[in-house]
Amino acid sequence: AMVRVGDRATWAAASSHFAIQSAAVETLFDGLDEILNHAYNIGLQTKLVLVVSGPYGRTPWLNAAGGKDPWPVSSMMFWGNGIRSGVTGATDDLGRGVKIDPRFGTTTGDTISLSFQNAYATMLFHAGGNYKKWTSALPVSGLLRGNQ
Repeated sequence: AMVRVGDRATWAAASSHFAIQSAAVETLFDGLDEILNHAYNIGLQTKLVLVVSGPYGRTPWLNAAGGKDPWPVSSMMFWGNGIRSGVTGATDDLGRGVKIDPRFGTTTGDTISLSFQNAYATMLFHAGGNYKKWTSALPVSGLLRGNQ
């Protein structure tokens, strides 16, 4: 299932950023709630993984019009059975992405810059699929319980 909230202008608000996005986030979580309720009703709650993402991030500060500009750092939310709780990844004091070790989700060790392809590889890995067949990116096994 997919929940799509708004259009490009909803998430790229040049002004009134917080008012527009507060309503959009509420709509998003209403849709996720519907998916979760349906999964519980049909007994699939332990097999469900929810992924929430967008195409790119927004600056950590407001522009002169009270909106936010495109930013190369974004975030994703993974929720479900087998997903480790906590934050994986980091930003520096200016909100720039910091490289992490995909095996553990830490900023030490063999570090890479994460991309959406890493998230895709993680989803395939978690589902037991052959991620190497579909992407050259590494799965972020630090997101997964018991797969570190």
